Amino acid sequence: MVLKDPYNRPVSNLRISLTPACNLSCIYCHAEGEKPADGLICAADIAEIMRVAAENGVRSVKFTGGEPALRTDLVEIIRSVPDGMESSMTTNGTLLADLAWDLREAGLSRVNVSLDSLDRETYNRITGQDRLSDVLSGIEAALDAGLTPIKLNMVLLKGINDHEVDAFLGFVRGNRDLVLQLIELMEFRNCDHHSEMPWRPNLRRTPARSSPGECTTGKSTAWTAPRSRSCAPSITQSSVRTATGSG
Repeated sequence: MVLKDPYNRPVSNLRISLTPACNLSCIYCHAEGEKPADGLICAADIAEIMRVAAENGVRSVKFTGGEPALRTDLVEIIRSVPDGMESSMTTNGTLLADLAWDLREAGLSRVNVSLDSLDRETYNRITGQDRLSDVLSGIEAALDAGLTPIKLNMVLLKGINDHEVDAFLGFVRGNRDLVLQLIELMEFRNCDHHSEMPWRPNLRRTPARSSPGECTTGKSTAWTAPRSRSCAPSITQSSVRTATGSG
């Protein structure tokens, strides 16, 4: 049996939020309307959900939060992913350095790391925490452990970090295991920091990659620097509903 959406497209991806908790306080991240959960879904229930999903054609699972690394049973959860199902995780990277090898050995394939600035003061301003060095250490540990390719998610904030695009390009250049994804802050309610991706002459606009006929969520436009021996970086520009900038 294969799960299909209302448009008869096969559903092949599963996304599981492990916790609403986070150890950062990013200025664009809000949870309007979200009610505190009575309790977290337990590891055994997560394992059962993935088992049933795998039996119905789901080929990959992404673990999100909040910050998934705050779960003390995270490695156990990763280990319970069914054989043949690819697993990935979104993280702010602050706790990744100590977990990377354990996660890889448990079967995790790769990580997406949220990183909005390479400048310590700017990072502190955006996240409310002095943790940039921890995130950079986490990225290095993930590279060493083989949790690749690592997608770096940078939310563009007008007047705060939009001048750092070139710095991020330099950070990922020369390493094919790093992919930079630029995320536009939506113009929503009284958003003060909406910023569109700066134009780059060496980027070509292409549709976001997905399998033919496969169910995907949202709309995105990929801006990709042509691959070369110099390992030019890859960039994806996306609009996301969660980055509203309201409040």
